[in-house]
Amino acid sequence: MLINLVPHRTQPLPPARRRWQRECIAAGLLGVLIGLLGFWWQQDTAHRQQAQVLAERTAHAALMKQHAALKQEVSELSARVQQTQHLQGLSTQALTALQLWVPALPPGVVVQSLRQESGVGSSPATPATLVTHMPSALLLQGVAPQDDSMAQWLQHLPASIHGELLELRSTTWPHGAGRLPVQHFTVRLQTAAGS
Repeated sequence: MLINLVPHRTQPLPPARRRWQRECIAAGLLGVLIGLLGFWWQQDTAHRQQAQVLAERTAHAALMKQHAALKQEVSELSARVQQTQHLQGLSTQALTALQLWVPALPPGVVVQSLRQESGVGSSPATPATLVTHMPSALLLQGVAPQDDSMAQWLQHLPASIHGELLELRSTTWPHGAGRLPVQHFTVRLQTAAGS
């Protein structure tokens, strides 16, 4: 007996089998989609990490630069403070010298200019670190009577002050309707070392 199987082969699949095939295809597509999403997420995470590392390195470089700038500023401020303290010390020495020699100034002496010096007696080859520790000095210019009052004044200065006559020349000074013969002097007053 012969059985024709062709009609059975051409019959559509049962609904459950078709649904199972569709679910398999959908699951496969979903798996591919999930794989693509996972790959994209990994790539995005890697890019974000690289960007974060680059940002951290840039921020660290900026902080180091700011640190170096602040360190330089602190160094400059420290140098300025030391210079200010040194100038204050020189001013104190000058004030002490003024308090000592003004009461002993001879009568008739007129002071025309007064300025402060530092590092007197140092040569150009003297290091700056040594010059800053040298005694301060006052350069005094004016006129005095034509006598030995300036020489006596320099001889009777206090022991803490060293006086040096740099210039002494004859000149005239306006006096009333005429002119009075006087001596123009330049004197350096220097605080003695160790005082």
